[in-house]
Amino acid sequence: MGRPICPYAVLAPTWPMVGPWTALRDVGTGGMGSVYAARGPAAGEVALKVLDPGRVGAIRARILAEARAAATINHPHLVRCLDVGEHVGVPYLVMDLITGGDGDHLVRQHAGRVPRDILLGVARDTASALAALHAAGVIHRDLKPSNLLFDAAGRALVADFGLAHLDDGAPGVTRAGFTVGTPDYMAPEQARAEALDGRADLYALAATLYHLATGRPPHLGATAWAILGAVLSEPFPDVLLARPDLGEPFAALLRKLGAKPRDERYANAQLLLDDLALVQASRAPVHARWRSSTDMLAAAPGAPVAAGPTVLIIDDDPLVRRIYVTGLGARGLIVIAAADGATGIDMAARLRPAVAVVDLGLPDMDGSEVVRLLRAANPTMPIAVLSNAFGDNQLAAAKAAGATRVFNKAQTPPSALATELLGMLPRTGAQARAPRRELDVECDPADALATADAALARLQVLVRRLDGTGGEDATLTEVAAAARGLSAAAGAAGIHAAATLAAATETLARELLAQPHRRSISNRRTLQHAVGALRPMVISPACVLGPQRALAVDDDRMARALVGAALDRVGIPHDVVASPEEALERLAGGRYALLLTDVMMDGISGFQLAARVRSQPDCASMPILFVTGLDDFPTFFAAGEGTGTDLIAKPYLLIELGLKALVLLATRRSPSP
Repeated sequence: MGRPICPYAVLAPTWPMVGPWTALRDVGTGGMGSVYAARGPAAGEVALKVLDPGRVGAIRARILAEARAAATINHPHLVRCLDVGEHVGVPYLVMDLITGGDGDHLVRQHAGRVPRDILLGVARDTASALAALHAAGVIHRDLKPSNLLFDAAGRALVADFGLAHLDDGAPGVTRAGFTVGTPDYMAPEQARAEALDGRADLYALAATLYHLATGRPPHLGATAWAILGAVLSEPFPDVLLARPDLGEPFAALLRKLGAKPRDERYANAQLLLDDLALVQASRAPVHARWRSSTDMLAAAPGAPVAAGPTVLIIDDDPLVRRIYVTGLGARGLIVIAAADGATGIDMAARLRPAVAVVDLGLPDMDGSEVVRLLRAANPTMPIAVLSNAFGDNQLAAAKAAGATRVFNKAQTPPSALATELLGMLPRTGAQARAPRRELDVECDPADALATADAALARLQVLVRRLDGTGGEDATLTEVAAAARGLSAAAGAAGIHAAATLAAATETLARELLAQPHRRSISNRRTLQHAVGALRPMVISPACVLGPQRALAVDDDRMARALVGAALDRVGIPHDVVASPEEALERLAGGRYALLLTDVMMDGISGFQLAARVRSQPDCASMPILFVTGLDDFPTFFAAGEGTGTDLIAKPYLLIELGLKALVLLATRRSPSP
């Protein structure tokens, strides 16, 4: 095979050399230049994109600046940019050579009807790449089928950053007022030349997926201007009209992605990834069609008709109430529910239930005060309390107020609670003579999962608001309530690891509400990481928080006592030692799943200890939690994030350190989403 044809006369004297690269054969032609397979300093063949000097002359500096910025982003679903440069005035880009074809080839391969499972995989891979780009401040702006390349394993990779846009205002970068991109896949705001954010790429992904699914872009027109007019004036088409086999959950994703008002789209690619994981698990997406608690209750079937004793449930979360009303009703109990303490006390006085169930986190009064008032008015009525496993003070207060039994909400699904409640009731008269109803009906796991999904979606939105800029009281209150709902729902669904982690998250949020002076960047990070760890646990329930032992090392006696108390509080078995040398000896036995270490210690620092620990074969992937001063936290955090380590700043709340340890153990065991 002869050498490829020289694309531009100015390159002729050195062709096929372009800088240090040698073009070997043609690969294709794009809107801004030609692409060749090439060889050079890098091992193996690469893709060499030579840009048309006539077309990019006025924007050469912008393209090179943006390509260099994109080259700093490394992600498995982004085509790597290996080199950026100019040769005799002609800009060129060097990228990985991907040989599995592009999105246009995929459409032809499947005759314009790419199967649903492949579409979901493409959506997942692309959303993951966009999340990385957007986190780095880069907007692609020209996502389309031909810019999706596929490797030998069928994974989608996002390519071509020729039109990428940095949103940091760097000199030479294209700004608002300059419309650029491909009309078929352009978001309305891009067609209007408005300032863009990552949601423009999400719209382009919707248009790309629609094309892959149906064989054509969402809007047609004889000219580019006709297409742009349709983009601006017509709704995004319903994919089910052409592909009813894709199903409503997939269509809901596309509707959300392709919403013409940008505020109605996914706020970011991570929320799309959450919904994609749910749809792939045959569950309903939660962000694609947000449903409030009221909406979900209205859409849900009523509780089964029961004929047994009456139970009063006092809980402010409507979704949690529905789980227990449905679950207990299915076990032969008549359930009445109140959303606050005052209403519950009034209902108890009027309806005289056989037993009361009180959640301790109520909006109008402390749960233990509700227990006290119920007990004063009903000296013999059994009162069960649903408690957060980590709410020690509340638990003691509820017992002192007269609670008959206290149950850990995260570990007590409705079926178990029904059995316990029936056991607490006196059996007298006709009730003693009548056989008890067989307890063979379980709470619907799908119903509990839907509730957990909704609570998790709410939590994910809330923790993003925790940025230290104000208004944190209201946000933390909502975080605590959402985490409490998630804990109950996950427990009812049998996802006990997620239930435990959500309960610890609720406790930290409540303690930060009670002690605002203890709030810091450290505990905000802890809450955000906890919610991040909950996502895969709820979406793909495979993590088990079993008895995993931790080792803590600190040369300060008081610090050792605090670490031990924090681990005790969340039930993590542990050993605490005073010297790094002793820690190394103990770790050699392979008994530990987590190491906690102070940063500043005599002799060997925490970082030196971590390096030696990681050199041991059994400890190479062990998560390590560093304890450091608050002033040093931001610097140390930036250095350690993403390396299998984490940090917590002194002074810390005991529940914060315990929650951080639970997160590290959970993410060590749970699969990637």
